[in-house]
Amino acid sequence: MEINIERKNIEDIVKTISRISYKGVLHPALKLSRINIINNKFTISATNLSLAIIVSFNIENGLDKEYFVDTQTLERILSGMIDNDKVLFSFRDTYIELKTKKAKARIPYQNGEDVPTIPNIESGTNIEIPSNIFKKALTITLPAASTTDIKPELSSLYISFKDNTITAVSTDAFQLIEYTEEIFINKNFYFLLPAKETGDILKIIDNIDGALSVTYTDTLFSIKTKTITIITKLTQGVFPDYNTIIPKNSTGTVSFLRNDLDLALKFLMQLRSETNNICIDIKKDETILTTKNSNGGDSEYIISSSLVGEAFSGYVMATHLKTLASNIPSDSVNLSYFGAQSPFIAENSIGASFKYLMMPVIVN
Repeated sequence: MEINIERKNIEDIVKTISRISYKGVLHPALKLSRINIINNKFTISATNLSLAIIVSFNIENGLDKEYFVDTQTLERILSGMIDNDKVLFSFRDTYIELKTKKAKARIPYQNGEDVPTIPNIESGTNIEIPSNIFKKALTITLPAASTTDIKPELSSLYISFKDNTITAVSTDAFQLIEYTEEIFINKNFYFLLPAKETGDILKIIDNIDGALSVTYTDTLFSIKTKTITIITKLTQGVFPDYNTIIPKNSTGTVSFLRNDLDLALKFLMQLRSETNNICIDIKKDETILTTKNSNGGDSEYIISSSLVGEAFSGYVMATHLKTLASNIPSDSVNLSYFGAQSPFIAENSIGASFKYLMMPVIVN
């Protein structure tokens, strides 16, 4: 049996199974992709138990068959053929042959009796979400999620739909990002999306426009496009009541351009520092950023700014300021101070609501 597969579908296969093939999978059955040909539809699927992907598209003909091949081998070969308009899949007795005008490769079939079946969650709750809004909410908040699994709820994104808005929140206990934007979905619900899988999801749907079909149950979450389905487990647990740690009544708020902050950080962070800390000294019409160099000296960068309220100063982590400069969805930053023991809060001035809490660094 021979099937010509178009370049667009090859691209979908490569960008999805690559999220599975390089995840340090140990069990042999999880290293395999399942290829199904049934009812004139070509489907390839793979899972590492935390993330599952399915790519499915129509073909002109084909006998109903099922095959299993090594995921990493398939991904590498197709990556090398992706510049061709078509790839010919020839299914032989013991192997699959992939062929273009100039290249040819064979992949032997594997025993797939232990390959897990990917769950079907079409019976869950389904909503349509504009891809640009959903991608933006995940992209902006992902950097503040914890990178360890000690507390699964902190290594997850809290996604809430309420009163025609979407709110995404993440925190690792040292920083917190909250992003809220209007979205016309007249349902109230929330879930915890694992941060590791969120990064993979964003890479897969990066170039997808239009609406995303999202389905969720108590334990599973899926995104479906015309040809791609992504399924992941939801985090079970309770996200912290983060509103209780947001301070009120700042003593001073300074405003400056995001680009000026970015330039300051590029200058200061290219020098080797004794610590990861940057001192922020707010004056009436300028903000001075200072860091200690590893050679015993120091460096500073002055940003033009405007202050409302009292002048203030304090230390924050340089990486937190870099996250702020990279993720705030506006050209200007409003940074507020609430006292030496309270977090700094950075907000945008226009557009969707963005709030970034940075815990101060106590320097003796």
